[in-house]
Amino acid sequence: MRDDKVLISAVWAFKYITDNEEFREKLEVATRESISALLFYMLDSDVHIALPAVTALKSLSKSEKYAGMFAECGAVKVVEGVFSNAKGLMLANDVCEILANLTSKSKTIVEEVLNSQLHLLVAKLLFSETNVNKDAVYLVCNCFFYANGKQLQELINEGLLIKCLGLLATNSPTTNFLILNVLKQILAKIKDCESKNTVIKQLEETGAMERIGEMCYVQNDANAKLAECILESISLEESMSF
Repeated sequence: MRDDKVLISAVWAFKYITDNEEFREKLEVATRESISALLFYMLDSDVHIALPAVTALKSLSKSEKYAGMFAECGAVKVVEGVFSNAKGLMLANDVCEILANLTSKSKTIVEEVLNSQLHLLVAKLLFSETNVNKDAVYLVCNCFFYANGKQLQELINEGLLIKCLGLLATNSPTTNFLILNVLKQILAKIKDCESKNTVIKQLEETGAMERIGEMCYVQNDANAKLAECILESISLEESMSF
């Protein structure tokens, strides 16, 4: 029989240790076993246990050296479990941040997210024009960035590119930069004309082509340079198709 008071104190203590960046980066503050335990506690029905566990995992997920441990501990499967219950909706933003951090560091995690179709659930819950969660955007963009040709086509067919394009110029410059970078990668990765034409059509239908054109006129801006590069790539593609 567990002592919840002791457990809550222990999880909160671990949370405060992981919050300290110097401890987190210079010391081995976590092991595979402790991350596994925190993932287990994240599923706990008692929010006083689940909340500090999630917060500690958020801190650890920011560090490159713990990303492999998350993969070994089956983090994606646990996150699926969190999203499947009512408490998961309350923790959704925090869990999404963990996934966004991990998918930026581990291709293995990206593969697991795509295979489980967890990215679709995240997009549905947290990624709309009226309720944009920046970590959900990062997560979806990380999936695009690391996806192979087949996975890339599936992501486009699932409508996630349209969701990203719908946020262009309506969000922060950082989010715009991320989406433009992904679009540049997509145009470079897709080889067949039909798929590229699908992307160009989506750009036109969402009004993203016009927004990208407007971005080109912002001087000394990283987004403007990216926007110019994308339009040049599209123009070249269209000229080659004739």
